[in-house]
Amino acid sequence: PLNNRIHFLNAPELVPISHSEEHLMLRAEKGNSYKVGDILYGVPFHICPTVALHETLAVVENNRLVGSWNVVARKRKISV
Repeated sequence: PLNNRIHFLNAPELVPISHSEEHLMLRAEKGNSYKVGDILYGVPFHICPTVALHETLAVVENNRLVGSWNVVARKRKISV
């Protein structure tokens, strides 16, 4: 269900209205102050293949970039 996709730490009032693997559309109440480019901190419930599209992940603590993690799944090999 759409309401079980992500929790925004700094914008819990946003409501998901559409979602595909890599894109999420949100609804905000009229009169909101959101602008294109605003940063939202979200905790996803499911990340499956989307993470493997990127070499690294940004690690954020207390609204500050503190490091990065390599995505190990991106470099896996299947051997038969």
